[in-house]
Amino acid sequence: MCLPESGTGRPQRCWGLLFPQSSSSSSGTQTEYIGEAAAKAAALAHANVSESQTKYIKCYYDYDHGQPVCYCVEFAVGDTRYEYEIDLHSGAVLEYEIDPHHS
Repeated sequence: MCLPESGTGRPQRCWGLLFPQSSSSSSGTQTEYIGEAAAKAAALAHANVSESQTKYIKCYYDYDHGQPVCYCVEFAVGDTRYEYEIDLHSGAVLEYEIDPHHS
């Protein structure tokens, strides 16, 4: 589950956005992001599955106060659905959820 949108308790999902490799921080310095492909790879590696095994895979930013806070990666293998939060900078798995009976 991704971080909730401020004040609503619902995840903020921003579909169709591009995934820049860098972004300016509030101090004006450049901050490198790992990119969509690396975020997907981190989630798939943690789940020990390959992209070819997935029914679908989505990757998008989760935002808080207009700033990206993590990559959200969602995919399904068979009837199991996976949701991951991946750190923008390191690619570390911040949080994950596995739903084995998703239909």
